[in-house]
Amino acid sequence: MDVQDQNDFRRVVAFFWGKNNANNVPMTERAVTSVVSALETAGACSKKMDLVSRPHNSLARPAFAYAIKQITNIAKNLNFGNSGIYISCKNVVAISYRTRIAEIIAGID
Repeated sequence: MDVQDQNDFRRVVAFFWGKNNANNVPMTERAVTSVVSALETAGACSKKMDLVSRPHNSLARPAFAYAIKQITNIAKNLNFGNSGIYISCKNVVAISYRTRIAEIIAGID
C-alpha cells in the first residue's frame, strides 16, 4: 500500500461519510473490506456495476490487493466528478455502513 492507495481510500471514505471522517478511518483490512462492501452495495443500487467490477468467482471477503484496486478505480472516477452512483443510493449506503465505519474509527473490531 502506497501513498496513492491511501489517498484513494480517503477520497472514497470522504465521498460516503464526509471529509471529517476521511483521515480518521485507518486503512486496515476491515476498513478496506467495509468500504468495498459499501461500494458494491451502492453499485448494485444504482445498477452501475461497471464501476465495481467483480471477479469471476464470488468472494465473501475480497483479497486486500483486489479491494485496493477497486477503491483506486472508484477514486479515479470521483476525481472526474463521475461516481455513477445515484445520490439516494449513496445516502442509503452511508447510513447503512455508518456504524461499521464508526467502530473502525474507534478501533472496535
